[in-house]
Amino acid sequence: MEKKLRFYVPEPKARPGDVPDFSQITIPRAGNVERPPIDASTETLRHLPFELIRTLNSDGIPKGEWQPDIPASVLKKIYKYMCLTRIFDDRMFRAQRQGKTSFFLKSRGEEALGVVPSIAL
Repeated sequence: MEKKLRFYVPEPKARPGDVPDFSQITIPRAGNVERPPIDASTETLRHLPFELIRTLNSDGIPKGEWQPDIPASVLKKIYKYMCLTRIFDDRMFRAQRQGKTSFFLKSRGEEALGVVPSIAL
């Protein structure tokens, strides 16, 4: 007997303009996930990609072992440059879509990878 093929299109939980429902998401307390030591083995780190690591509580106050030991002025400087990176990315991406540049990859979501090492220098 041949199995009949079926085509399934999932329905989104919310449509544009609707209020989304995030009640199925459990948000842990800030500082709930322990920070591993820098020399931890890879076997002990396997759970981290599947965890939500919160460093700020609901009031915006850093909690737990993950909070950086960096002055607020440096954190604000890092945030400023991350925002500028996103603005630059959007501008360059529009130019690439218009054919004004040949090739461009956005760094959206990875802004810290370019900013933080340069601040550390």
